[in-house]
Parts: sequence; structure tokens; C-alpha cells
Amino acid sequence: MQKSGLKKGKKLRPYQSIIRDEIFEDLEEGFQNFFISLPQGAGKTVIALATLSELINEDLVENALVILPRKVLVDQWVEEVQKMFYGMTLVKYTPERGITQTLRKLRYSDAVGIAMTAHSFKRRTEKKEIREDMFEAVLVDESADIIPAKDFFEKYRLSSYMEGLEKWDVVKLFTQPHEIEKEKLKQMIKKFGEEKTKEIRRIESELSIKELDYEIKDTIPVDDPDAQHFIDVLDDRRRRARRNIHKALDDLGIEGYRENLETLLNPRTSKRLEKTYDISKNQLEDLKNFIRTYILIRHLNRWFLYSNRAEIERTILSGQKDVERWLKTTDKKLQTLATEVRKHLENNEQVYIYSDYVTTAKQIEKFLEEKLDISSDSLFLITGEIEEDQFVELEKFQKKGDILIASPVFEMGTDIPSADVMFVFTPPFNREKLHQVVKRIRGGQLKFIAYQWSEKSSVGNLVGYLQEEVSE
Repeated sequence: MQKSGLKKGKKLRPYQSIIRDEIFEDLEEGFQNFFISLPQGAGKTVIALATLSELINEDLVENALVILPRKVLVDQWVEEVQKMFYGMTLVKYTPERGITQTLRKLRYSDAVGIAMTAHSFKRRTEKKEIREDMFEAVLVDESADIIPAKDFFEKYRLSSYMEGLEKWDVVKLFTQPHEIEKEKLKQMIKKFGEEKTKEIRRIESELSIKELDYEIKDTIPVDDPDAQHFIDVLDDRRRRARRNIHKALDDLGIEGYRENLETLLNPRTSKRLEKTYDISKNQLEDLKNFIRTYILIRHLNRWFLYSNRAEIERTILSGQKDVERWLKTTDKKLQTLATEVRKHLENNEQVYIYSDYVTTAKQIEKFLEEKLDISSDSLFLITGEIEEDQFVELEKFQKKGDILIASPVFEMGTDIPSADVMFVFTPPFNREKLHQVVKRIRGGQLKFIAYQWSEKSSVGNLVGYLQEEVSE
């Protein structure tokens, strides 16, 4: 009799069974680490759980450790395991419960493993409260988001949150989206040992599944001359700062850093430059000041575009004539969003609004509450600041909500299938992260909102990229 398995009415898709069986064949050949890179909606988590279930049935695993990027995913994993599988309960680790009580519950209950965040894993392994000899298998869900660090000397390296896991002599399953950069995946595999690591990577056509049915609309433009004037000034300053950097690099004869200027601020890079190019400390400091100015202006531009107006009002910028005039007018970008959202609410559609910044998400919530005639219990704001209630709030929205506003807390692994339309108010410009964000809903409309000219140009490039992908 099997100890664990899918509950009645649940079953794997054909390709999910094939991938699970492939993992077992590779285990027999001596492979130990598996990087599973599949498209959104392909069921990477289900494959990992089904594999764990069979490992339990084969008496290869008694205790497993599940590592996740964020607390909300811990809640989701524990619940999904109970819904889909029998004989495979997970104990949720929380700082409040403590590791001693968690391990005791694992030992004296019918649970087969512990689920915790990567941050908790780091803290507990540093204190040697979590050790290799406690587990026979480790599952790392959304591992590309736990390991995003780019080191300019080692290229992609293992994040400090997971340091040491590559030395564990246990079965390890890593799930990540198909859109993960190939170079990042290559370096991750190298870290864990190519001779023991198997890459399982598929695209939609190989799995005989349909790409998620998105309708990606053209960027919705916002005409705001006052905001655009300030953006133009900052863009001009940014271009001048970059020209100064390039001139300094030319004068010093430095090559190879123009695409990664921040690298030149690294102390190790500075020492190498001094020796390689015979540069004085004063020359190097002048170059660094140019780079710092450039970075500051670039961040100021994004902060101006996406920060809460209340924050700008508390700064010296508010005294600048053009900014002062802009602050006194209605936020035209938020006004455009409210108009668009109202159309969908009138059609009884659920709306999901994404912001890359928490302060902007809060501003959106306040503005929509004032402008739209909706009840307070139908609008939900979810950010990392309310970590304990994230999953509960998401369930409430999916059952009866009209609007969900969220920061990047839901960019990794958490699905929001009930939403009919998603507005991306402040987008991530990294394409790998962009896929993580926009594919949280299962189809429906995707809409981006941007100021005319400068912002619309950069956002339009993202939209064009997504539209081209869908057409393919």
C-alpha cells in the first residue's frame, strides 16, 4: 500500500508524469540535483510534489525540507499539499513557533517535512539548528528568485540565503520559470556540480500545452506636460552624466565596463584598475563621482515617476516651481487608471493592479477609494508589510473582491487566476522578472499605463516584447 499519493479526483497531466518518471530514471544513473524550468502554468510545483510523493513511497525519503522565497508561498504550499496529496503533510516553520517546536512536531506527527522561507533557512543553518543529516530531500520552489544575485567576478553565484546547500548530499529539486536567463541557469548548475545535476527544460510546444491566453493591449498613454517637463530635465541630466563617464573612461583608456558602470564602484575593481591602467586614486575618485551622480539622477527619475506624492511633498523638490505646480494638480496617471478600472468593474470583472513600489501601491489604494464608489471590503491591498495576512487576503479577493493592489510580494509563485484584467502601473524592466509578474493571472487582459514620451517609450518596448512572444 502506498504511503502517499494524489487524492481522489486529482491526477497528473501526461507530461507531468513523464517528467516525474524521468527524474527517477536519472536518480538511478547517479544524478542528485534537478533544475526544473517550465513555462508558467505547466505545474512545476505539482511535478516536484509528485516526485517527493514517490520518493516517500520508495522509502528513499522520510523527511523533506521545502524552501520558498517568501512567507506567503509557505502558506500556499502547506495548503496545496493538503488539498492534493494524502500522506504528505508539511509543518510550517515560523519564528513565533520556533525551530525546536517545529522539529518536535515533525518528529511526533505524520508530517513528512518542513516548509520555510529562504531567509529562515539561512538563519537556522547558521545556528546549526537545520542540518543536512535531518533530511533526505530538499525542494526549492521559485529558486531563480532566491538566487538572483549577480557578482561581477563570479558572474551568477549562489545567493547567501542558500550558501552551503550545494554541499548537502541529498536529493534536491529546484523549480523555476522557463524564462530564466540561460547564463544564470548555467552558473547555478555549475555551482551544484555538472556531473550530478540534470536540467529539465521544456517549452509549451514540447509539453503539448497552450500558451496562456493573454490579450496584451497597447500602452495606455497619459498626457501630463508638467510631469513630462521634470522627466525631460532629469533625462537631460542623466545623458550628460553618462557622457562625462564615457569621456573619463576614454581618457583613462578603460574598456569593458560601459554596460555595468556600477561595477566600477566595487573596491576590488578599483584596486584592479589602479594596477592595470596605472590610475591615481584622485583620477579614480573623479570617475566614481561621475558614476554616483549618474546613478543618483537615474534613481531620482524613477522615484519621481513612481513615488507617493506625499513623499515628494516632504522633500526639497516640492519647492521647485514646476514640481510645486505639478503637486497641486490631480495625478493624471492615477486618474487614467481609475477611469480604466471603472470600465472593468461595470462589466463585473475582477481587477488586479501591480506596482513595483509599496508606496505607489498605497497611493493607488487611497486614490481609488476616493474616486470609485466601491465598498471597503471589495478592495484589497497586499504588500510585504502585512506578511502574516497575505494569503488570507488573497483568498478573500478571489472569493468576493473587485480590486487587488499588490507590490512585488506576489511576483513569485503565487497565482491569481480569478483576475480578468491586470494593470501594470509601475513595471519591472528586467524581462525575467516581467514574466514572473504578468503571468500571475491565468489569461485575461494585460494593460500598461505610462506617461507620454519618455516613460511610454521604455514601457512600450516591454509591451512590444510581450506582444511578439504571444504572437509566436
